[in-house]
Amino acid sequence: CITDFAAFDAGFKTIERCEHTNILQHIEDNQEEGCARAPNQDAPLLAQKYWQAAHPGEEAPIFVWGGGVPERNAALYLQDICRSAITTCITDFAAFDAGFKTIERCEHTNILQHIEDNQEEGCARAPNQDAPLLAQKYWQAAHPGEEAPIFVWGGGVPERNAALYLQDICRSAITTCITDFAA
Repeated sequence: CITDFAAFDAGFKTIERCEHTNILQHIEDNQEEGCARAPNQDAPLLAQKYWQAAHPGEEAPIFVWGGGVPERNAALYLQDICRSAITTCITDFAAFDAGFKTIERCEHTNILQHIEDNQEEGCARAPNQDAPLLAQKYWQAAHPGEEAPIFVWGGGVPERNAALYLQDICRSAITTCITDFAA
């Protein structure tokens, strides 16, 4: 029921989060009017379309929404597609990064405000939803060629906690307001 596949694909860049409910909503938002197919029924067909694009000439597997076979699970496959396409709402990363030098404090509320202040206008993503994408971008810059972990805002796994990761980035960048140390 999706006639503009390019627009659907491009929408993954600005999706709120790459969670299954968001992906289903994204499918529904892009289905043509009058489509009788539920988003979770359209998802396997979309997964097949993506798979065929990545494997031309090969027969695509039969995908289902959910299920116990990960390589045929449309929910997981589309989630991976989404995660590879989603981008932060901060388009001037250099300016964002430089802002850590003069941020008031490296507390979570200040970091979230710093994110919000640098998001492009019209961004539908809350700062705590954009933060994991920024943490991933910093991580990838520090570990080129390696697959970045999936960060979340908060959470009990410190190495995947975007709040802690960005706080460490901030603390390593912040500078004093006193520039002349001569006595």
